[in-house]
Amino acid sequence: MDLGTAPDSRGERVWRGYILIIGVILGSWISVNLTRIVASSSDDRLVSHYESIRQGDLLVRYALALRGHNPRSHVRAAIEAYQSALPSPEAYRRIGVLKEFFLNESGRSELLRVDNAEALKDLSASAGRKLRAEAAIWRDILDDKHLAPSRVRSYAKAIRFLDLGPLSECALSILYRHADLVTEAKSAALAARRAATIWAMKMAVTIGVVTLAGVAGVVAIVQFLTTQRVRFALAIRPRIQPSVLFISFIVCVVSLAVLGVCFDAIGYLFGIDSGSQAGACIILGLNALAMLGSLALGVSTLRTMTRITGEDMAEAGFRPMSFRCAVFSGVVAYCATVLPVVVMLGVSYVLSNTLFRGVETPPHPLEETVAQGGAAYLIAFVMAVVVAPVVEETVFRGFFYTALRTRTRPWAASLVSAAVFAAVHPTLPGQFLPIFALGVVLAITRERTGSLLPSIICHGLHNAVVVVIAGLVS
Repeated sequence: MDLGTAPDSRGERVWRGYILIIGVILGSWISVNLTRIVASSSDDRLVSHYESIRQGDLLVRYALALRGHNPRSHVRAAIEAYQSALPSPEAYRRIGVLKEFFLNESGRSELLRVDNAEALKDLSASAGRKLRAEAAIWRDILDDKHLAPSRVRSYAKAIRFLDLGPLSECALSILYRHADLVTEAKSAALAARRAATIWAMKMAVTIGVVTLAGVAGVVAIVQFLTTQRVRFALAIRPRIQPSVLFISFIVCVVSLAVLGVCFDAIGYLFGIDSGSQAGACIILGLNALAMLGSLALGVSTLRTMTRITGEDMAEAGFRPMSFRCAVFSGVVAYCATVLPVVVMLGVSYVLSNTLFRGVETPPHPLEETVAQGGAAYLIAFVMAVVVAPVVEETVFRGFFYTALRTRTRPWAASLVSAAVFAAVHPTLPGQFLPIFALGVVLAITRERTGSLLPSIICHGLHNAVVVVIAGLVS
């Protein structure tokens, strides 16, 4: 077929047919995500609870890091944030510890309400027993009785397992103070402030690196728009049949949905608790298997069909490229994503407070896992930085974008593929525009280099920064 002429009517009908099929599949996928969002918006307590606790924890870290610079304003603001999450036990215990540690006020009334009736009604019997045992511990600590050393050690161990965020060492300081262990109390308080200072330094370094990347990205964007924009718009179309790519894309998406449902069923049948370290690791492993399994099926389909048609897989982005050039292109592309993503985050914030007021954007499923730390954080990091970029770039920039390019120009294919890429993420509506901006840059990178490797590196760098920041603010 002559790529310089209009496609024949039969080819056009086949192309539109595949677009219709993919539209139905993606529409179903997006509808499921939107149904979950609407369900969470009808009872948005879970989302607002998560955000309130996170906001309060951030303010507490600032208060601890400020040391002698009058942190009381941050403490008061943190208490207000935690009050938005009441009657959750996490909020009650944080408010109680804040009052005892920072304000020299009694936090007894809050700490003894961790097992309040409203919170218990939504919990299992075992979770309720744990909260009642916790309330008994706080009562014993705050009664100003002389605690035996064995009991202090037992209570310290129990406190370390509580969800207290940056206030864990503060709670230990309260325990030691009430047990008349002055040295241990000061040591715990110092540990809390030291951890907050280290956190502040990490946050400053991360923001500094991203800012420098953004400045470099502005230079890259200007250079692209002034010297390469015309050549990009007039790039030749891939020499591969769109049906080969569309079928591979459909195989990937459908198999991912099927495998995801199967692994979710396994998790449900075996009672895997995503809130525990072990459960979170297992669920992440199952998700990785689903993604990699669907990718293997999609790539195998493409390889088989290109062998039959005699076409080259390299047209879909499987083009060899020197590692040094790929890394350089990927880093430059990441720098170019910073400004558009930040701008779209700002626009999304304005829209969420105007047009989408009252519609909560659910946190990404990985955020809760990242907040757990430990092995779950490491596995989530690998998922976000390695597995997801490889799978998503192959599916969206390898199969879908290239299929669109066989009939459209680069800008149109970039915008459409980026919109679909953003729409299938489970963080609508608030994260649509930032992910869309990322998708456009990834598509441009894929087109300019002819290879998927730079876009995979760019995607991995973006996710790495997001996971690091999520870990710092969780």
